[in-house]
Amino acid sequence: MKRELYDQLYVQEKTHWWFVSRRAILSKVLSSRLFINRKKAPLILEIGCGTGGNLELLSKFGTLSAIEFDKEALQLSKEKNVCNVVEGSLPHHIPLDKTYNVIAMFDVLEHIEEDLASLLAIKKILHKNGRLLLTVPAFMFLWSDHDDLHHHKRRYTKKSLTNVLKQAGYNIEYLTYFNTFLFPVVSLVRLVSRLLKRRSGSDISNSTPSFLNDFLTVLFSAERHFFPRFSFPFGVSLLVVVKNI
Repeated sequence: MKRELYDQLYVQEKTHWWFVSRRAILSKVLSSRLFINRKKAPLILEIGCGTGGNLELLSKFGTLSAIEFDKEALQLSKEKNVCNVVEGSLPHHIPLDKTYNVIAMFDVLEHIEEDLASLLAIKKILHKNGRLLLTVPAFMFLWSDHDDLHHHKRRYTKKSLTNVLKQAGYNIEYLTYFNTFLFPVVSLVRLVSRLLKRRSGSDISNSTPSFLNDFLTVLFSAERHFFPRFSFPFGVSLLVVVKNI
């Protein structure tokens, strides 16, 4: 990812509607029956924590550690003083000698060329019956400048994500699209931009007026009320909970 985007992430991750809403959805899933049946606080690892926008949330659910490969993002995440953050990357450099009950990876897998090898590497540090919580962007027809600027390798569908997870030997417990309510608008904007050959830039690069940011936060985060009882048939992103068997 381009260097200046990390600076934007660090500034916007607290208030931007996308990050605020996604944390609300992730909190709802983490609070669900998929994770809470434990006698003691689980060991949690976030892989690819970026500038640390999810660390505070994850730390509420257990004893947290994190990995980040980019040195600048690593330093920014360390400055939050939430947990131990170490340098590492998938699939070949995981500098840890323990296993975890929960591993979280939010919008990271699409950056990695070797996604299957990465999922297999994660299995080695995930407890048997431990959970992996993933989010990834959905649908290649939604590809935009945002994907290019963030160095994405691919966007997934339910089928393609299911295939690679099953190849890696995981049992899928919950899989859904999300950012569904805004899907028609996002699809239209990206289609028009492609037809007119307009450069749209990163989805987080432009400041959003506060009233619109508040509205989008309410609309997007409202999807949390459907999780994890309901699975949306389409959306801008995918969320999956899998068990290591």
